[in-house]
Amino acid sequence: MAEIVPIQEPIHLVHMSRQPDGQAYPDYFLRLTFEFVEEEGQWCGHCVELGTATFSETRKQTRYELLEATKIQLAGVEKLDELEAYLEKNEVTLYSIPIARHDQEFLPEDLMFAEAVPAQS
Repeated sequence: MAEIVPIQEPIHLVHMSRQPDGQAYPDYFLRLTFEFVEEEGQWCGHCVELGTATFSETRKQTRYELLEATKIQLAGVEKLDELEAYLEKNEVTLYSIPIARHDQEFLPEDLMFAEAVPAQS
């Protein structure tokens, strides 16, 4: 039987902070690795660093569900005021983003993390 080789995908999540006036801005991002394998007609995905996992019928749906589960997981840990310790324990580095204070958009109260999409060249 052939060995199953997972498909790896780097993921960048941007953390959004809210100012007292209600505006939100990105303050840091983190890099994670998602792995996907297809087994018996199902796609399984998991975050290598955090252990979050999900499965679905398609890789696209599995990726979406894994991304949402990871964002919920990180937001929950942040609400417990344990995010930095949790990320350090799981060897995930936070990368600071300088604050830009123009053209800010408002975010829903429950949105703390968003996927960073690389710029197209």
